[in-house]
Amino acid sequence: MSNPNMASETKPKFTNRLAQEKSPYLLQHAHNPVNWFPWTDEAFMKAQQENKMILLSIGYSTCHWCHVMERESFENEAIADQLNEDFVCIKVDREERPDVDAVYMQLAQALNGGGGWPLNVFLRPDKVPFFSGTYFPPEDKWGRAGLPTVLNSLVKQWKEEPERIHGIASQVQNFAKEKASEASGKSSPSLSSACIDLAISQKTKSFDGEYGGFSVQPKFPMGHSISFLIQQYHFSRKENLKEMAELTLTKMAQGGIFDQLGGGFHRYSVDREWLVPHFEKMLYDQALLLQAYAEAYQVDHNPYYAKIAYATAGYLKRDLRHSGGAFFSGEDADSEGEEGLFYLWDLAELHEILGAEAADLASHWWGLSPQGNFEGKNILIEEENELEFAKARNLTVTQLQEKLAHIRSKLLEKRSHRIRPHRDDKILCDWNGLVISGLCRVARAIPQLPQEARFQEEQIQAGKELLQMAEEAAHFVLQSLRPQPDTLLKSWREGPSRIVGLLEDYAFFVNGLIDLFEVSGKTKWLKEAILLAQSMKNQFWDAEGGGFRQIAREGETLLFNPCEAHDGAIPSGNSIAALLCLRLAAITEEKQWTEVAEACLQKFSSELNQYPAAHCAMLSALDRAIHSSQELVLCIPEGTEASVTLLDRLRQQYLPRSVLILKPEAVQKTDGQAGDELLSLAPALRDKIALNGQFTLYVCENYACQAPWVGEKEILSKLESLR
Repeated sequence: MSNPNMASETKPKFTNRLAQEKSPYLLQHAHNPVNWFPWTDEAFMKAQQENKMILLSIGYSTCHWCHVMERESFENEAIADQLNEDFVCIKVDREERPDVDAVYMQLAQALNGGGGWPLNVFLRPDKVPFFSGTYFPPEDKWGRAGLPTVLNSLVKQWKEEPERIHGIASQVQNFAKEKASEASGKSSPSLSSACIDLAISQKTKSFDGEYGGFSVQPKFPMGHSISFLIQQYHFSRKENLKEMAELTLTKMAQGGIFDQLGGGFHRYSVDREWLVPHFEKMLYDQALLLQAYAEAYQVDHNPYYAKIAYATAGYLKRDLRHSGGAFFSGEDADSEGEEGLFYLWDLAELHEILGAEAADLASHWWGLSPQGNFEGKNILIEEENELEFAKARNLTVTQLQEKLAHIRSKLLEKRSHRIRPHRDDKILCDWNGLVISGLCRVARAIPQLPQEARFQEEQIQAGKELLQMAEEAAHFVLQSLRPQPDTLLKSWREGPSRIVGLLEDYAFFVNGLIDLFEVSGKTKWLKEAILLAQSMKNQFWDAEGGGFRQIAREGETLLFNPCEAHDGAIPSGNSIAALLCLRLAAITEEKQWTEVAEACLQKFSSELNQYPAAHCAMLSALDRAIHSSQELVLCIPEGTEASVTLLDRLRQQYLPRSVLILKPEAVQKTDGQAGDELLSLAPALRDKIALNGQFTLYVCENYACQAPWVGEKEILSKLESLR
């Protein structure tokens, strides 16, 4: 497997068209003997002119089995010769083209009932698929047909039984038409909090009461599902919801799925106990879990959650951050051709690095043994709580934390000299939007890292730095992925790509801008959010069928244009679009945002009523729509700087149905924008002033405001009453 981050020492034997691409995944295949095309009209024209089948192979650069298939088959010259002779071969990075991936994944599942990556789909020249699979070995084994066997069979059918292939393709084509028709239709069942109650019931039934999580194995973090449970606990005070969320967060943070030295979470756990991860690290998991741990801290103030949130942010800063401020997509599971090697330790190595006393402490804390817990080596896990562990060793908790922080730093420094896993260094607009939100949530919930939450000797200490990281990421996107004021591109790597933004790019980034506005108080973020939200509505909203389409109205025409609401590894674009519209409605008082959000929710009412547990992000938007938003306006007296205590306490409140706006005087001091600009964007501010020269908080809901809370003392005394 070629690595796009490393210069080649010798001239490669083969070079194909992918060498001109920016995607690390496509570049990994640029020197295969397969004559790969990117997803372009040129490839489809060649297939039509030569009447050839198309192999569409979809994956991503940190995908373990994608690497395996490349080594075994796509670097095999005999297999490549057959592919080049009888097929037109197209490579797609699913992270650059999630629209192509979404369409062909659904069609592949219709063909054979399953899917995954690498996804290998065989198409007619008109882009209609007739056969698909995931990983194909280089020869027949494990009861699985090898790739040469598959190719020989398809070539024979293409030449001798074309009617069979065209018959299957016609069925798939009809399915695609049904999907297009389904996306255009409107659902009719009513929506209510009963959907939320049913989702909680479904989540409870699937919950692992011993180790947390919502499956047996494999187990995925699903930060947005945890956030949903925290939200519902906040309003219902049902302890079982809090217990499900907190047990899951605690067990994940103690397990091997969390990088106990460097922070950050691996993709998923292959076992029930969160011990053995699939070692790749993805940016979106970090983003969603930042939010979940921040919210858990807000409702319980457990410093452990603060530690994990800050450690994860520290990982982003150290290992996934571009010098311009945006964040890379992720890191591979493999290094030196072996999954997880970078993260594994043996006991002798610890003694050599740390000395006997520190190694003994570390080995007991992280559960290291001579025989190891994974293929003869050790994945670091936490097996005890700090108080009990420190007491057994005649240490205070503070002393233990200091020792562990020092040990972590030494081991992390030693690990930095190992050969690192490949880093996918493309910058995606949508995933950066998620990270901006996650960093803002931590900065808001945990403005200062508690002393007892220490993780490493050198780490982020204050939310102010997290907010700065979020702002720099937003600046990068606006400067590098926005060719026009109302247009976003999908990705950047050594320059912007030619790929236009999809729904998720607009929805996730705009939602991040609203988070920035609420935490920083800077008008410019709201201004940019409104501009891009309007563009999102203009480009993606289906006024006739309801809901947002994934591909813009003027975008590329595929077999159908997805319109989805269910959660995957990340929330759906429709979920976040509905949520941000409700947030903008509360700030701007423009009815168009409420109308769009409500129509979007209604579009998916059948799905929400049938299996709401698969739509937790959408249910968070539904909750806000049912109960209406609460607007909080803090007016700061002219010539007075906001009290740090007051602002921190106000921002620390967990208020999932609220928006927070600072009155123009504070805005003028923070970013130089004229107060009139904010008043034009948020007209409800016009009649709100700082009374008696004191801080004044207005709490408004359902177009009515309570009597203002005047003075810092009164505001602080009443904050707990906010919901």
